[in-house]
Amino acid sequence: MIVAKAGQLAYSDAREQFQRAKAFFESLHKSRQSSLRQSYERSVKIMAITHKMQGTDSRVVELEKQSAERMFRKKEANLNELHMAQERPRLYFLLCEFVCSI
Repeated sequence: MIVAKAGQLAYSDAREQFQRAKAFFESLHKSRQSSLRQSYERSVKIMAITHKMQGTDSRVVELEKQSAERMFRKKEANLNELHMAQERPRLYFLLCEFVCSI
């Protein structure tokens, strides 16, 4: 009886810790995404101002804009991969929880 109660308590503590970790990683992921988006938008605005001041050809402007967009998408994909890798332990825990409840 005592062992079962201790097991339940340890299980609920582990579940609480995973919930807190999930909330932390979600907020961290969202802040990283917003920071990346702001950095991208800022760099595009600076490029536009620089090109306008220098009178750069429109083809060069579009090429640099596309390059910046590709770099942004690559960094965004890397952030999402990192987030999924951080979520993996939580998913294993939930899978074990499901299997144990059967």
